[in-house]
Amino acid sequence: RRLIYIETQYFSAHVLAETLERRMQSASLPKLEIAIVLNMKAETLKEQAAVGLAQAQLIDRVRKAAAATGHALGIYYSLPACEPGETAEHATYIHSKLMIVDDALLTVGSANCTNRSMSVDTELNCNLEADSADAPLGHSIRKLRGLLLAEHSGGAAIERVEGLVAELDALAAGADRGDAGCACRLRRHPSPTEEERTALALIDPQALPFDPDGVE
Repeated sequence: RRLIYIETQYFSAHVLAETLERRMQSASLPKLEIAIVLNMKAETLKEQAAVGLAQAQLIDRVRKAAAATGHALGIYYSLPACEPGETAEHATYIHSKLMIVDDALLTVGSANCTNRSMSVDTELNCNLEADSADAPLGHSIRKLRGLLLAEHSGGAAIERVEGLVAELDALAAGADRGDAGCACRLRRHPSPTEEERTALALIDPQALPFDPDGVE
């Protein structure tokens, strides 16, 4: 596998983070481009307690794994489109639940990247798999990925694989600096914040009952 694109409301499924860690630690396999688009933060205090801390914990884990192994990992949130002179007051609320692997596999539906969705709740996803990224279905999946990134960045479709994360990072960094001509709406995700790190030093969110990975 060379490319993983995830767009999800929440990212708290430990099995997914552990799978990404194991793949990044496999020295004999090619380096990955991993791009994840999430909400900037939980919408409510309840959601922050239920999945926000677990998400911060897993983001920290995959960030450390990528840094230690040299894989390209970019985690982002997006801002809404604004008129000239306007400033976005809130980040875009991401409600998507989809993953694309190597532009050959697409899964999209109601299953979030949480323990509950993956193991407990009743969810429904549609999975499409092409023979390869060069097959007609693979071309359609790659075009969809490019259009999704265009929607979040506010620019042109981004279909590249090699250097994908570097390009997204550069766009987000340019927007952060306020570079002229850079109207990108993607921003690098801040998690885990200092506040989240403080909470994680006291609480193991995977031990809380809000996002179980099995039926009691």
